[in-house]
Amino acid sequence: MIHLVWNPNKEDDLAGYNIYRKEGSAEPVKLNIDPVQDVQFQDRSANQNKTYTYFVTAEDIAGNESNLSNQVEAVLRVGRG
Repeated sequence: MIHLVWNPNKEDDLAGYNIYRKEGSAEPVKLNIDPVQDVQFQDRSANQNKTYTYFVTAEDIAGNESNLSNQVEAVLRVGRG
């Protein structure tokens, strides 16, 4: 699992956030169906040893979506116990 955390959007009409994940040169894919209400998200579909690029957008109550945030890369590594 990859855990993402971001700074909150301060707009009064915020409905929530959308999380996008990109693999390699593919287009980003939205991971959530409904806007995420918190400033964190757990990507439980991430596969071990793959590099992912994540973006977050803010969505207002009218359904307008902000531009993609700055990107962050993550790799799921599982240690040996």
